[in-house]
Amino acid sequence: MNLTQLRYFVTIVQNMSFSKAADQLYMSQSSLSKSIRTLEAELKTDLFIRSGKTLSLTRSGEILMPYAIEMIQHFDRSCEQALHQMGLSNEKLVIGIPPTAGFIFFHTVVQRFKEQYPQTELIIEEGASKSVVRQLMAMKQDLGAVIEPCLNNNLVKYPVVQSEAIAVVSKDHPLANRSSIHLCELKEESFFLISDNFMFYDIVCDKCREAGFEPHVAFTNSHWEWIYSMVMEGSGITILPYPLVRPFLNDQVRFLHLENPSFPWTLSMCYHRNSILSPAAKEFFEIAKEEALRLKAPISQNGK
Repeated sequence: MNLTQLRYFVTIVQNMSFSKAADQLYMSQSSLSKSIRTLEAELKTDLFIRSGKTLSLTRSGEILMPYAIEMIQHFDRSCEQALHQMGLSNEKLVIGIPPTAGFIFFHTVVQRFKEQYPQTELIIEEGASKSVVRQLMAMKQDLGAVIEPCLNNNLVKYPVVQSEAIAVVSKDHPLANRSSIHLCELKEESFFLISDNFMFYDIVCDKCREAGFEPHVAFTNSHWEWIYSMVMEGSGITILPYPLVRPFLNDQVRFLHLENPSFPWTLSMCYHRNSILSPAAKEFFEIAKEEALRLKAPISQNGK
């Protein structure tokens, strides 16, 4: 058993396809299949259940997968650190961050990190929380930021922003003079929401169902600024994270606390439980934790 075989095995599992893995590895499918057959012969056990076009792991394959990832990462990290110490390579750090998370929190963390570690190549991959989770699970990102609740036991998480989601209505809306409302009071409203490829869309819908109704989603868009502008014009209402919209409070909108149920909003920094963090990843994580502690402060509403 060698690292090349393990890399082939992990790539197949990540794609759950020999043909897709072969394309990704720039090799023929027959050569890839032969390598895996050799590995299975050495281990004296099958790693895959091959049933027509369907591919799944055997019990042995499920056991091997986390160890294979750990061995590959340990080797890669050791090579990176050795080359870095010899001055032959810069360390690389890949982080997945949802678009709004950078604005809310990570711009300061990134700046601090770059000032302290200018030689590290920092790659920020922007994507919705769902995408970040997929990338972390595939070990394609070192760290990521996700919106809670993220029910994935394979991720180690640390909350960096703990706030709330609030209802946003126009100044002329019948609820505009209220400071807080029960979520069920919005059951007849037209909702403008962030697109359903974002985790926050699912969270809003789940909260509405918890309050006893199915939200009438009249419009979705991947740009929250567009949604916010339409709400200002009185076309509908929205629910957005308070830290996101707080800097844009104006006399055309009102922010309302949500009750029964309440609507906490948490942004967490995370990494795969089986991941071996590089020194750069550990430092970025620590800076994020420090910044989270520094920014903890009471929430004010409507500029008060």
